Amino acid sequence: MIEKPLTIREKKVLCVSLCYPLMKEKDLAKLLGLKLSTYTVIKRRLRNRGYFKKIRTPCLFKMGFDVFVVIYADISVIDDLPEEDVRNLLKELQFGSFSFLSRRHLLVLGFALDYASAVTDYIKLKEFLRERSGRDELKVSMKVFPRQHSAILNFFNLGPSLADFWEFGKLKKEPKRICGMEVSSERPVMSNMGIEAFRALISHPTMKDSDISALLKTSRQVVNKYKKSFEELGYLTTLGITDPVKLGMEVLSARWITYVDRGEGDLLKRLGKVCLKTSQYFMIAGPEQIFTLSLYPDLTTLEVDEAGFLKALGEEGIKVIETDYRILSLPDSAQPTFFEFKKAADTIMVRGRRRRTRRKQ
Repeated sequence: MIEKPLTIREKKVLCVSLCYPLMKEKDLAKLLGLKLSTYTVIKRRLRNRGYFKKIRTPCLFKMGFDVFVVIYADISVIDDLPEEDVRNLLKELQFGSFSFLSRRHLLVLGFALDYASAVTDYIKLKEFLRERSGRDELKVSMKVFPRQHSAILNFFNLGPSLADFWEFGKLKKEPKRICGMEVSSERPVMSNMGIEAFRALISHPTMKDSDISALLKTSRQVVNKYKKSFEELGYLTTLGITDPVKLGMEVLSARWITYVDRGEGDLLKRLGKVCLKTSQYFMIAGPEQIFTLSLYPDLTTLEVDEAGFLKALGEEGIKVIETDYRILSLPDSAQPTFFEFKKAADTIMVRGRRRRTRRKQ
């Protein structure tokens, strides 16, 4: 539940900070009609209270990871599933992902090198849960979105949702296409320092550039140069995130949608419009399937948005064949684990070394 009600100005500052994480503070202050000093003080207060922080996330579709995986498990039949055991297993399985664990559900989203490695990790997770439950019929499912035919449109950005929730329509942000579909089969070629910098940036998503430079024993300017280059190429993106429970969000809805596209024009642009209209928290689209995560303050709001979401898809020529969704109660759940990318960073390092060795030979 909300710890202490936010003021209108605090809500507005939080909204724009989440919607526009790369925008300069002076421009954000101007957008809100605030003095820069006032904006800075409010933002610092929000950060200290745990409402806001910036993190870096990579697009592993562009770094040689070929699939995005969504794994769902119904763990309601398991009487005792220690959170720490699950976390340790997920760290072994994930190349780069987000996970959510509640009393009844386990949801894991992440990048994998290829379909074979995704299936291997899926089987490990399934066997672990079956062993803990003592049941062979435990419900565990996996959906795969291939790099060549899929795109991530919205990456855990709560800004648009809060703009609706708090009736700040003009602060809503057009969803950014993070990665996928338009990516060629070419893999990036980096120098030794480039790979080291990329590895450090995604292994430590909240670490300051000055601390990254100390870790790499180089200057801050070098780290900043690489970071800007990675952002321009689409390898890396910076996000503003918050704790939804603090904001009064009670429910998370995970949707799997099978569809047929009968519309005209760019599918991703049309899905982007749907994403913005219905304020999705996360959205990935493949050639036949869409997966979304959405956050709501209560079940009534969820029901209204479910109907609105399907209507918005229809208006863009996207015919829904089948819809399947799970509702996760946030107050009864462990906090989500955001972006376990360290193993992915280690994998990129190893592959980078192998590439350079082959070139020398």
